Amino acid sequence: MPTQPVAFDAEYSPELIELAARTFRDYLLKRYGPWLIAACIVNAVGLALSLWLGAKTDAILAGVVFIVVLGPVWLLYKYLVGPTQYAARLKRFLPSHGRVSVGSEAVSLVVRGQETTIPWSIVKVVVETHALFLLVLSPFAFTFVPRSGLPVEAYDTLHSRSQSGAA
Repeated sequence: MPTQPVAFDAEYSPELIELAARTFRDYLLKRYGPWLIAACIVNAVGLALSLWLGAKTDAILAGVVFIVVLGPVWLLYKYLVGPTQYAARLKRFLPSHGRVSVGSEAVSLVVRGQETTIPWSIVKVVVETHALFLLVLSPFAFTFVPRSGLPVEAYDTLHSRSQSGAA
C-alpha cells in the first residue's frame, strides 16, 4: 500500500553537485569499466595479430588502428572530463534550493517551479554515499537527493532501495 510522500527542502551546493557527478562517474566505471577495458584490449590484440599475420595496410586497417587508439583515449577523457561536464549542466539546471518529495511510488523534484516525478520503476540503481543518494536512471542520466535535512521516513525509503558502496 502506497504511503504518503515526505516532502522537504533540499540544498544543492556546487560541492554537492560535483560530488554527485563524481559518484555517477565512479558508478559507471565500476559497472561498465571492466567491459570497456576488455574491449580495448581485444581490439589491440586483434590489431597486433592482424599485423603479425601480414595484413596489408589499407583503409580498413587504418580504421582499426584509429579505433584501437581512440578507445582508450575516449575512456580516459570520459573519466577525467565527464564529471566536470555533468556538474556544469547540473549547476545551470538546479537552483540552490529545491523541494523534494520521496514516496513509496516515486521521487518528485521541484526545479524552477516545475515538478518532475520519477517513478521508482525507471530508477535503475540508488547509490548511497555519506552526502547524497544518487538515482541512476540510465548510463547517461542521473539525479540525486541530498542527505542533508533528509527526514527519517525519506531516508528509510531511499536507504531500502540503495546499494551502499556501489560507487
